[in-house]
Amino acid sequence: MKPLLLLIFITISLSVPSKAQHQNNYWCFGSSAGLNFNTTPPSPITSSIFTFEGCATISDPGGKLLFYTDGRKIWDRKHMVMPNGTGLMGGFSSTQSALIVPLPNSVSKYYIFTTQDYATDGGLSYSVVDMNLNGGFGDLIIGNKNILVIDQTSEKVTSVLHANGIDVWIITHTLSSNEFLAYLLTSSGLSATPVISIIGAIYPSDGFPGPIKPSHHGQKIAASCTNAGIAELFDFNSSNGVISNSINLNDFFNEYNEVYGIEFSPNDSLLYISTSNTTTNNIFQIDFFSGQVIILNSSLLVFGALQKGPDQKIYLSRSGNSLDVIHKPDQKGFECNYEESGINLKINTSAFYGLPAYNVYSFFTPFSEILGSDTTLCEGSTIDLHINISKDCDPVSILWNDGSTDLVKTFDHPGIYWVEVESKCGHIVDTIHIDYMSCEPLVYYDLEACVSNMQDGTNMDYSELIPAYPTILPCADISATNVFRAPPQANKHSCTPGVNESTAMCISSHPSCTYAPGHQASLVSEIEITPQQDSNVLVTGFTFYEKAPPTFSWINGGTGPNNYPTKFGIRILKNGNEIYRNEEILTTQSWSLKSFDFRNDSSFRINEPTLFRIELLPYCPVGNGADVSAWDIDEITLSGGCIPHQNLNSTITGFVYTEEGEAIPRVEMQLAENPSFTNKFTSHTDVSGAYLFEQLDGYNTYFLKGYKNDDVLNGVSAIDLILIQKHLLGISPFTSLHQYIAADVNHSGTVNALDLVALQKLLLGISTEFPGNTSWRFGYMPQDMSGQNIGDFKEIYNNEYLDPDAPFINFVGIKIGDLNGDVKLD
Repeated sequence: MKPLLLLIFITISLSVPSKAQHQNNYWCFGSSAGLNFNTTPPSPITSSIFTFEGCATISDPGGKLLFYTDGRKIWDRKHMVMPNGTGLMGGFSSTQSALIVPLPNSVSKYYIFTTQDYATDGGLSYSVVDMNLNGGFGDLIIGNKNILVIDQTSEKVTSVLHANGIDVWIITHTLSSNEFLAYLLTSSGLSATPVISIIGAIYPSDGFPGPIKPSHHGQKIAASCTNAGIAELFDFNSSNGVISNSINLNDFFNEYNEVYGIEFSPNDSLLYISTSNTTTNNIFQIDFFSGQVIILNSSLLVFGALQKGPDQKIYLSRSGNSLDVIHKPDQKGFECNYEESGINLKINTSAFYGLPAYNVYSFFTPFSEILGSDTTLCEGSTIDLHINISKDCDPVSILWNDGSTDLVKTFDHPGIYWVEVESKCGHIVDTIHIDYMSCEPLVYYDLEACVSNMQDGTNMDYSELIPAYPTILPCADISATNVFRAPPQANKHSCTPGVNESTAMCISSHPSCTYAPGHQASLVSEIEITPQQDSNVLVTGFTFYEKAPPTFSWINGGTGPNNYPTKFGIRILKNGNEIYRNEEILTTQSWSLKSFDFRNDSSFRINEPTLFRIELLPYCPVGNGADVSAWDIDEITLSGGCIPHQNLNSTITGFVYTEEGEAIPRVEMQLAENPSFTNKFTSHTDVSGAYLFEQLDGYNTYFLKGYKNDDVLNGVSAIDLILIQKHLLGISPFTSLHQYIAADVNHSGTVNALDLVALQKLLLGISTEFPGNTSWRFGYMPQDMSGQNIGDFKEIYNNEYLDPDAPFINFVGIKIGDLNGDVKLD
């Protein structure tokens, strides 16, 4: 087993992606309001915060709540004020009163940046929380509270990840000036000297309200000064901190707007803003490419902050017991699916105008391995093992198996390698097994035989576009269809000059600007791979050439203007189930090689006969009015190879929480290689709700579930009986799957009078357990918890193959019989 004594972060280039980070999975805002994004849709929770505007929340990489703040107080994950967590310098009505940023290369320290409001001098300060203090619940470090960075700033502070992927830019704006200040936060702390960019409008001395918001790739920044009518867009250089190229957003409106909320769409192609004028307020969508502005909604009420959630939706805050939701923010116009009151908050909680500041930084995970998981690479590639030592762990010594002491090691051949690290954080020896496989072209369509004539119908016949098999695998048989579209009568094709004076094919575009998975206009190939017994195959990649030229050209001589598609999407199904989708990919006007890498996606590993269906769909024509809308395709290749038969020593880890985000200790997590859970392994959650399984075979199929059947009466009272009765009488029907499962006392799959009887017997002491049920039920996350069908609750997690870099698999626990959430955890 790999030890967990030392928390050191390793980046591995050209091999394994980092684990998904969930540091934004909890939001606490408004009046005692909050959301838990570890469920789908997010579950409303009750917090201890009260703030009209700015706030910030931080979770650990597994999505467990750490702490939150309104810029004046700090609450821990138990919703209690930290011992020294009062008196911070954030303003009560500051737009961005607080921002939480992990200290780079630290395992426990977090900077809280605060801005004051219009009633104060408007300064920017910071305080430092150490999660090792206060018994692991965190507290401010003595002497690191309310450190003034600069006075006379507006109510604006945001963060952008540095181009090096480690350090963080902290950005604010001064008053009575047009100066942006960018301070760099590194493992050594905050730089004393900012990068100053003098650009844009002058923010007046009373110009406080309004945020700074960066785009998600960090290359753009938008800012507003609400009461001065200023709204601007800039370029940002994440390498040197310079802000440039000012654009006045008011030029898009031709009218005066007091912009308050700002957010970029997840793919950064669109900008959403909300206004807080004294009369009618609007939510605007701005399309940077076309300059088109759409009003999504108007209201006499004041719109507040806009914020992207971890679920890639955008949420809008305004006073009330709900948030508005933009469900598909990457889609143009009304296809973005704006919904008023799209998600309800907990009873007796409310939103005002602010939502939590988003955290851009990916930080240490408590289950990090020094060298990462064992990995397999394609022949001819290299791997860099780069050790970034935490400042908290200095001094440090490093010793590799070859006697070197480098921070970075590059490997280009297979083997088992180890490193020994010593520091004040502890001592650890870790190993990694690097293997190589042959990533060869398995199926190849050169399209040279393309024929397309209207006279004989060959423009609707794809039978000549057959595959070749450049590599014969010793471990599997492969067969493929010709490329086709179905039905061909509605989806003709033509032939066009290809790459390097070859012949290619062209197909018509889907006219909508919304990707339509499985649409009949898709170009399809189906490939069957049958591994031999005890053999494993990995599909490593898919490539093809494409272009969407302004002028189409056909082999038979036809040419003319082309209403070319601006986007394409790719979808891959495995035995009828979708395993990969990538849409909104921009086309190019000259031949361009498109490559898709599946080496680290376990869905593309197979050990039994498997049918892959690959679909390519061009869509969203440019709109120039031409009759032809053609997309050119050439040299389609699927690559893969035989996987060396070996154990990967993979890991499964995660957390178990309640709906409110409370850690559930002493849950027996059960892992087995079959759904009947014979010969199971067990791991019990600790006080933080964490569990861990190590030394797992990455080629095996695993089933995982939670079990807890003690303290049956915990959280159960006469109040729960009343709540079930009100539901059955239609007085207060249940609104979430959590409630239905908690009320299904006898595990029958429905909620009825028999559940009332069973609960009464338990309270009267007639029975000591739930009939046919356990005291807790656990479902893996994420899953949809908004429905009413108890049978939809997914309790067994099935992983066909383990990724070398194991994901967090979190579970939500539901206490049976507890409808009002008063279960006690210790």
